Amino acid sequence: MEWRDRGILLGTTPFGESSVIIDALTQENGRVRAVLRAGQSRKFRPILQIGNVLDITWRARLVEHMGSVQIDVLKSYPEILDSRMTLLGMTSLTSMLTSFLEDHDPQFHTYNTTEKLNELLIHPDMWSIGYVFWELSLLEALGFGIDASKCVVTGDVENLMYLSPKSGCAVSERAAGQWVDRLLPMPKILTSKEKNVADVFDCLQVLSYYWNNKVLPGLGVKIMPAARQRFIDLMQRHTSV
Repeated sequence: MEWRDRGILLGTTPFGESSVIIDALTQENGRVRAVLRAGQSRKFRPILQIGNVLDITWRARLVEHMGSVQIDVLKSYPEILDSRMTLLGMTSLTSMLTSFLEDHDPQFHTYNTTEKLNELLIHPDMWSIGYVFWELSLLEALGFGIDASKCVVTGDVENLMYLSPKSGCAVSERAAGQWVDRLLPMPKILTSKEKNVADVFDCLQVLSYYWNNKVLPGLGVKIMPAARQRFIDLMQRHTSV
């Protein structure tokens, strides 16, 4: 069988003497891992950069087989290397996708939000703000969405000061009551009209609770990718400057 799709390159692994296994998130066919013949050659070196959008033709006898691919580049993002923020951020992004997405599981919305985020790479601060909302979108796609739009108890849309660690829903200041010590702080970036890069670190720290305590056990994933923590550490230093 055969299909053709566009895909975002998540990474490569050497395979044999000259080939590689590419790992990509495609628009219609989900995550795919397949063999690219001669992928270690000089010809493919500029094409096989993480984040690049590829034209992918996949072939295999059966859908469950790894298969092989032919590729060409549709969009490249050399600006990833211009900033440590975008380099570590893209490494975090790709590692999150490879950790949590299953092969051949269509993820149309996740693909589109990822490619849209990549268009902000020329503005590192804007990209890092966008990354926060990209993680929120990925949590939603995996079934662990956060709802910061209104209080889960009262329906209030103002003074949303907390998040429920159990449901991921907002809790207003007046509804918190005696349970305030059990709630997570509401990240400012989720409720403020003005989005500031200085608030990225605090939000990622709060989201870490849901990744570690909800997503990991829920999906049977052992550990969070280390690349995400390196990105968080960088954002903490960036915020403190």
